[in-house]
Amino acid sequence: MKKLLLSFCALLLINYISFGQIIQVQITQDTLRACSVNSVTADFIGTGSPQYLTIRGALNYGNNSYESCGKSPGVLVEILSLKNNHGTPVGYALQSTDTINAGVEILFSTTDTCVLTYRIHIDCAVIPTGTAIYPIYLNQFWTDSTSSNTYNLNGTGTDSL
Repeated sequence: MKKLLLSFCALLLINYISFGQIIQVQITQDTLRACSVNSVTADFIGTGSPQYLTIRGALNYGNNSYESCGKSPGVLVEILSLKNNHGTPVGYALQSTDTINAGVEILFSTTDTCVLTYRIHIDCAVIPTGTAIYPIYLNQFWTDSTSSNTYNLNGTGTDSL
């Protein structure tokens, strides 16, 4: 009976880990501007298991995706810090910076409430010069490369410049 109970608990734990969690993220930022460094703060709760977080930005201009010089998306994300809600740094490893897809990936593991501070650089080349001026929107995409966690962005996951 004890073996059966342990097997059942292990099965529940495996299902919990493999299906991941929905993580609520509250994003706070100032007004977005091109030719500028835009500071962003995101608050969320850690899962206690490794998270391979990728943050990517994309610009939409007149309902079309936008590319600046040399097929660059015109956006670069830069991680500044990851701290818990008491201000103590949470260790993370920068896995990659992808300038072609405007993304950055970090690896971390904590159960604490996290405060992630990052910058979004928006290229000057995105400023429209034609007569048909449409709003330019920045969309942020948060993904987990292990596909085990889903990030639900609240606040300003999409904002206009």
